[in-house]
Amino acid sequence: MRIGTVVADRYRIIGQLGRGGMGRLFRAKEVGTGREVAVKTLPARWAESVAFFEIKGRRLAGEGDLGAELHGISGIPEVICRSDLDAKQGYVVFELIDGPTLTDFLLKHRPLKRRTAIAIASQIGVILHAVHHRGVVHRDVKADNVMINRDGMVHLLDLGIATRLGDMPRPAGSPGWAPAEQINGLPLDVRNDLYALGCLLCKMITNELPYGEDDEWNRSEEVHEPPEWIGRYLGPELGELVASMVTRDIDRRPGTAAEVVQRLLTLLPRDAAGPDPQAPDADPEAWLRRNPPKLELPG
Repeated sequence: MRIGTVVADRYRIIGQLGRGGMGRLFRAKEVGTGREVAVKTLPARWAESVAFFEIKGRRLAGEGDLGAELHGISGIPEVICRSDLDAKQGYVVFELIDGPTLTDFLLKHRPLKRRTAIAIASQIGVILHAVHHRGVVHRDVKADNVMINRDGMVHLLDLGIATRLGDMPRPAGSPGWAPAEQINGLPLDVRNDLYALGCLLCKMITNELPYGEDDEWNRSEEVHEPPEWIGRYLGPELGELVASMVTRDIDRRPGTAAEVVQRLLTLLPRDAAGPDPQAPDADPEAWLRRNPPKLELPG
């Protein structure tokens, strides 16, 4: 897709936001209003097989469908419109989030303060709580798929491999972030996402993932327990929580995102302590204090 292309007869492409193996993301303006949006499309097919390209097309269509199903969840970008699955050039038009990815945020603010990391993880946990309540597992929580807007509000992106609870999807995930049971194609569980959130806390505070980013550890039977350095670098209370989140034994992980958020909030300074004088300009902790989590959902 080229600069100047008009998508859905309304959105003119004005620049590229990012690209990956499964899609390209563009900035676009709505003709007439000037409102800016994000447009995701598939890259052109080159050496890959027709069958694999069709799988990518179904993933993009599925991302649009799930995004529409999750409409109204704060922190999940709104799906504005999408193409039919059979469209020659598939696309999904999203709400544009004005801010950096968490990967870029970490590059700018490293080392990230512990309380900032806890606030970011708490916001993601609230999003996951709502997503799981709708019967969806994200399956790709990682720094590249998190954005922080200029007010400090956290957003969770990329539903490309997200799946409804009860489905048996193909094994998929990002090395170092996805738990063994997800990579090995075992039944889905909301605790898959809690594992990845634990990895994210390690990454934010120590710049390391608990088990590295190679492909093999996920299937290795030699890895049983979380590394001991988690407790040393994250402290006793946070370290204990994170170690329980990233254990390979899914039955030893916290049961829900709400449980994780409630425990994380106890580790933040009390309101009387005041704002962090060294907080980043886009302060996730300040946003969290202005918008206290609501974890009660209808049955």
